[in-house]
Amino acid sequence: ALGHHDLTRLFAHDYRFTDDASHDGVPYIFISEIATPARDPIFIVYENLMDDLDRSVSLLDENNREGADAPNFGSVWAAKALRARVKLYMSDYNGALSDAEDVINNGPYELTDYVVRDENDNIVPNQIDSWNSRNPTTESIFEIEVDQLDDLFPGLEGLSSIYIREEGYGDAGPNLDIKNLYNSGDLRQNWYVIIVGVLFVSKYPGQGGNALFFTAPVLRLSEMILIQAEALARANQDQQAKDAINQITTRANAPLINSSGTQLLDDILEERRRELAFEGHRYYDLKRLQQDIVRNDCSLIQNCVVPYGDRLFAYPIPLEETAVNRNVRQNPGY
Repeated sequence: ALGHHDLTRLFAHDYRFTDDASHDGVPYIFISEIATPARDPIFIVYENLMDDLDRSVSLLDENNREGADAPNFGSVWAAKALRARVKLYMSDYNGALSDAEDVINNGPYELTDYVVRDENDNIVPNQIDSWNSRNPTTESIFEIEVDQLDDLFPGLEGLSSIYIREEGYGDAGPNLDIKNLYNSGDLRQNWYVIIVGVLFVSKYPGQGGNALFFTAPVLRLSEMILIQAEALARANQDQQAKDAINQITTRANAPLINSSGTQLLDDILEERRRELAFEGHRYYDLKRLQQDIVRNDCSLIQNCVVPYGDRLFAYPIPLEETAVNRNVRQNPGY
């Protein structure tokens, strides 16, 4: 389900792109075989996603979180958290709320302080511990760890080497649009560093100073709280939504959100952008919300604004696929 959903997020338009969700999704594969499957319509993809996630919930063990490596494996809570995310993408906000609150209230998770301690046990505002060491935090639901064994594979590139400059390449950097969203006292500002006048992301510092050993968050408690807050705001339960979202702002030492109505929803979505920055959410949030991509800190001559519905909201099917599979339809405009 996770693999199919990620493929759909990349290569298909959002669930509500057509009124009946009949536009092309991805082939939903149930068995491993060499074949030439056609793309399923998006509503079929999501039906299969939900079936797989429902089966996962029924089959996985609630008690398999023992041991340091537990978040690196599937669990019933990971399945429920992913189901909450999928329902959010379907605009099934009641369903997303139900699953998110199940994980929040009944799962073995707690928010992690946004601090690490140095060798003298002094608190140093920095990255969440699970991204800085091999020890998963209490908010990790599902994550991918890369360690020394994985480093044996040639050509391995981790999140750390993509983002940071000291030990990696620093290929992907933040712009001022995201950096300027944080209040001056927000601890999450420590996710961004300036090196020789250039802004870099330091959210994934690697382990022991090695950029190739890292932990990539896939599902964590923060996202469930953000889903909860958004769903409550859409249900006009403003106070409950504020109670939820301000767990996130308080933890980050950011200003409390005290708005209401449409402004509250906008504030929650902006907080979602801050909290989940560089975890692979913002682009897909703009898609599911059917909003334009707007970049203000932009040096490009064109394409600083991509209107919703543009071909760029669905990536082109790779030539390697279309060349060998006559049944796969290319996305329009490519």
